[in-house]
Amino acid sequence: MQSHLGGRHMPKQTFFNLPGEKQERIISCAVEEFAGNGYEKASISRLVKAAGIAKGSFYQYFEDKEDLYGFLIEELIVRRKQRISSEEEPKLEELNLTGFIRTLFHTMLREFNRYPQVLKISLDFVRNQEEPVQKRIRSRYTHLQDRYYQGFIAAEQARGEIDVHIDVDILAGMLLGASYQLVSDVTNHGYEILTDTYIDHLADQIEYILTHGIYRNTE
Repeated sequence: MQSHLGGRHMPKQTFFNLPGEKQERIISCAVEEFAGNGYEKASISRLVKAAGIAKGSFYQYFEDKEDLYGFLIEELIVRRKQRISSEEEPKLEELNLTGFIRTLFHTMLREFNRYPQVLKISLDFVRNQEEPVQKRIRSRYTHLQDRYYQGFIAAEQARGEIDVHIDVDILAGMLLGASYQLVSDVTNHGYEILTDTYIDHLADQIEYILTHGIYRNTE
């Protein structure tokens, strides 16, 4: 699907004119390159050699390395998460917010186990999100910002289960902060930490905080 991030055209139409098999080969090689080397050390020269295309052809498809990287972030990470969230939304009547968080985390873990390169790119992006390139890319997909939790929060407010005075967007943003803890844990302990047990511990802590708050009841 063609993307328009903040007015920047990604990729160029010439990329979408390619046969599907060739598009997939270029994207597959790009995923391997960025997953293996991170954004800074990723090489267009290595990528085009692996994909079997001329370097000049690459610039007919993408403006530059940042253009391709932004496309991968949107298509492989942002839209993937949106799809997972959308698939779980029909469970609004069955799950509460904390149940949805647990389900979402486990679903994403299964996705990452199936596509470990996507996990590596995602973690690299979050880890370096304050770098100029990553900040520009984040600003370009503001309209695609993760909105996993808003629907559940609003639904539970409507049922009287969550305080209506709580700002939906602020609470959703705080919940998204759990991803930073995940990145920190993987950085410190390695990818092997990402197990169902770890996910349950993270979900348990979020559920406890949401249920009991952070201040002790001294009454």
